[in-house]
Amino acid sequence: MKTVIGVDIGGTKIDFILMNEQGTILDNYRLATAPEEGEDAVLNRIAQGIEHFLHSHTPAGIGIGCPGYVDSVQGIVRNAVNLHWTEVKLVDAVRQRLDSKLPIFLQNDVNAAALGELYFGAAQNDKDVIYAAVGTGLGGAAIVNGSIVNGADGFAMEIGHLVIRPHGRLCRCGLHGCAEMYASGQGLLASVREYANEHPDTILNPDSSTADILAAAKAGDSLGLRVFQDAAAALGYLFGICANFFNPRLIVIGGGLGMAAAEFLFEPARQEMQRCTPAASYQNLRLVPSQIERIAVGAACLALG
Repeated sequence: MKTVIGVDIGGTKIDFILMNEQGTILDNYRLATAPEEGEDAVLNRIAQGIEHFLHSHTPAGIGIGCPGYVDSVQGIVRNAVNLHWTEVKLVDAVRQRLDSKLPIFLQNDVNAAALGELYFGAAQNDKDVIYAAVGTGLGGAAIVNGSIVNGADGFAMEIGHLVIRPHGRLCRCGLHGCAEMYASGQGLLASVREYANEHPDTILNPDSSTADILAAAKAGDSLGLRVFQDAAAALGYLFGICANFFNPRLIVIGGGLGMAAAEFLFEPARQEMQRCTPAASYQNLRLVPSQIERIAVGAACLALG
């Protein structure tokens, strides 16, 4: 039975799985990322987690999903803000720490998540797919004819940093009005701060969390509902652009916030997409929720070939 290792490097934890060709997870392992301890410490933990499986299994390869700008050919990660990495030769660094010659594959974490949907999730029957990860931030991936679109420098599908309001909120990337500043966890928080004075009866305040905002929207709070209307409109606009550019058959919405707030995002986003897109681009296009909960599954798919 062929098995592979999948690794998802997050800002707070590193998730490791051993998976077979059918997508069944045979073993799990997790370690704290602790990026504040430095690059070498994180790299040592990645190797430690992989070695956990190598002691008792003989996998065919290792797939790694990592945030940041990823050069999957050279095995390099750049500008992984949550990890405090400017440039790390990740594949070489991990290989040097392992007592193994197994092939190691690297991909951006959102691309890896999309691959998981293609192999074992919502997109199993489709080859042209857009994936949107709505969480603390906003990321995207495109699959065209069954292959991930990386772009010339690994920057493809940075939908969170597409400017949708040219004079809007300042984003951490330095631009104003990025989609991430409206359709993400940090976008929801920014919307509460911006609109609070217009909703004096709201139960929300500047210290509210995304969970508070979701609970308020479910309770019918006017500010909570408005915040999600903004987020859904931003997503729908992005989906319209993607529909025109890629003509996908499927848009998969994932991420913690995307799944938790599906009732406030999916249908309004669909309506906004249809409002700003020719009918021919969306008449056969479906918006569906993610079916894969762990990015490590998609990372493991990198090693399946």
